[in-house]
Amino acid sequence: MSNSNHQPILLIGAGNMGASIAKGLVATAWPAELITFCEQQTSRHDSLKQSFPDSTVISTTEDITHTPKVILLAVKPNDMADVCQSLAINQSFSNALYITIAAGLPVSCYQSWLGDHASIVRCMPNTPAAIGLAMTGLYTPESTSVNDKNLADQILSAIGKTLWVNKESILDAVTAVSGSGPAYLFYLMECMQKSGQTLGLSADESYTLTLQTMLGAAQLADQQGLDFETLRANVTSKGGTTEQAINCFMQNNLQTIVEDALTAAASRAHEISQSFGKE
Repeated sequence: MSNSNHQPILLIGAGNMGASIAKGLVATAWPAELITFCEQQTSRHDSLKQSFPDSTVISTTEDITHTPKVILLAVKPNDMADVCQSLAINQSFSNALYITIAAGLPVSCYQSWLGDHASIVRCMPNTPAAIGLAMTGLYTPESTSVNDKNLADQILSAIGKTLWVNKESILDAVTAVSGSGPAYLFYLMECMQKSGQTLGLSADESYTLTLQTMLGAAQLADQQGLDFETLRANVTSKGGTTEQAINCFMQNNLQTIVEDALTAAASRAHEISQSFGKE
């Protein structure tokens, strides 16, 4: 990554995800002095200054000392209108690239607050961003320049992998699969741990077995590059213990349960988007 690609960033909202993105940027050699945190809650300022000593921490955009190329919006959806409208009146921000991680808010909302000219990228990262292993889905209108799109990809790649979608509505599916996905896996791990205890393992033993199995399986899939069905078949011997468990999953329609769950999540994401779009 060359220094010519490093642009001044204004990060509005320094909660868990905003701080994770900043951490990822610094870890990938983005100069910390080019990152400005705008955090209204002054109680967070000391910890931000401690974690990012070379960055600037301010309480309001009125305190900014340089014009950012990128404005990363990491505030709650209900606060977004006020934040964007306050940015829109500052002409020095008119050429900025706006990247938003807020769930549910469609591009049309940002255009109504910032103006049709605004360059906007919506993204849906997930919580493994905290350790640089996020999966982030991104969408931007066709009018967005290639340079802005590449810059957004560079920034979000600092916390993991990226996947661009060509329809904004597909972000609902991204939310259902990867955005909410870590919680599904945590729940499966929770169920496996409890079941292991039922079979006689201690809580610690079952936790360790479950966690390492999940880690190993994910890394094996990543390294071998095979489809999940093939990977599953490779460890399912005819007449063996694994086959018995898989048959139980199938008999209880696990595929249907998962499909129903993800459909419910995607439907809720669509409902949220529609509700904000009508405001």
